[in-house]
Amino acid sequence: KSFGYVFDKEFVTDDEAVAELTERTGTDRRLMDPAIINWEPGFCRNAWSKNVITVGLATGFIDPIDGNSIAVQRLQIDHIVNALRNLVSIPKEREDYNQKVDRMFKDICLRKDVTFCLAPRNDTAYWQRNKTLYDKQDLLDRCAERLNNNEFYGRYPLFYDNAWLVYFIYYGNDASHRIRHSTPELLDFADEFFRLKNLTGQARAKLMPDQVEWLQQIGADFSKILL
Repeated sequence: KSFGYVFDKEFVTDDEAVAELTERTGTDRRLMDPAIINWEPGFCRNAWSKNVITVGLATGFIDPIDGNSIAVQRLQIDHIVNALRNLVSIPKEREDYNQKVDRMFKDICLRKDVTFCLAPRNDTAYWQRNKTLYDKQDLLDRCAERLNNNEFYGRYPLFYDNAWLVYFIYYGNDASHRIRHSTPELLDFADEFFRLKNLTGQARAKLMPDQVEWLQQIGADFSKILL
């Protein structure tokens, strides 16, 4: 297993973060000491420029905890394959690709903004600061726009409708344009949704082979790979 702690240096020092991580994970089975990695979140405005196309982490990096890198890579590759099928209109395909990738990363940013603004946590200066960075209703309206306009992506949206809908329900809001307060039924639905999602993830994990089993299934010589 690996453990990570994403923190803001304006609110916690490197040593404090490592100490908190160590307290939570222990040291009895540690194979390597924690490494401090400095990074700035961001993404390329033009992922396809001239004859260069960036994919995955080469395009952008917002938050490791959100774990969207594989999904982003898959969508980018799909868009590139479709673009190269139409070589006659490469300039138009390049423009479409840049728009779609830009939208994907903006959606990742919006998800993080919504989480930090709407989450009920308010016990530290960090979380208190987050409440002042955004306009709550503006974020909800932007989620509603995503909820009603997912056709932008075509066949493979990065986040499906239910992902945006859950933000309204889970954080005590309602997706309806007529009311702005969640009902007990909607909150119960949100709890059940996350409970079932968790069970589904656990069931999938039990069905998936580990790395050694997978290599054996495809006929790979595991001893040579280790060498």
